[in-house]
Amino acid sequence: MKLIEQQVLELRCELEKLITEREGMIAENYCRKHQGVSLAYGDDAFEKVRKQIEELGNRISWLGEK
Repeated sequence: MKLIEQQVLELRCELEKLITEREGMIAENYCRKHQGVSLAYGDDAFEKVRKQIEELGNRISWLGEK
């Protein structure tokens, strides 16, 4: 089944949200590191976002196979 335009847009928005979240986490950690305080986000937080992106990729593959 071909993904309809609405589905593609929704998936793209979801991916952009996750990318923006990850970039914000990186920026916050960078600022805090240079301020000499503890990082706001550790490996677990980045792993959570990675898993969400992976799950989104799996959904895209699944929808593409229908």
